[in-house]
Parts: sequence; C-alpha cells; structure tokens
Amino acid sequence: MPEPLRHNGFLCVTDINGIRHALRLSSICGLRDADSDRTEAIIVVNGGRDAIIVAHDLDQLFGAIASPQ
Repeated sequence: MPEPLRHNGFLCVTDINGIRHALRLSSICGLRDADSDRTEAIIVVNGGRDAIIVAHDLDQLFGAIASPQ
C-alpha cells in the first residue's frame, strides 16, 4: 500500500480494498487500531458516520497528519 500522504489540507490514503481516498483533515473525527497486531487502523470521518480501514499503523497516520506541507 502507498504511504499516507498529506497534501494541501487533505490526507491521501488507500484503503485495504485498494480504493484511494483524499480526506479533508478537518473531516477526520478519530483514528484507532483496527486489529490487535496494530498493522491496520480505522479513520473515522463525517461525524462518525463513515470509517475507512487502512493498512497503516497509527504512527504512520499521525506522521502524515503532522507533517508540514
């Protein structure tokens, strides 16, 4: 899977099915582990109505969100 990337106010990720998503940073409500191995994470968006499972750990997502553009 491609690494998560921050670009112009968006977090660009590919989910576990290979679908690409560009999520506005302000639409992300939360992040959490998706499995006990901590190899996948869930990104909660749209006020908690949607969730995207990605094959990245939380540290990768935090790094992409916190990185300067």
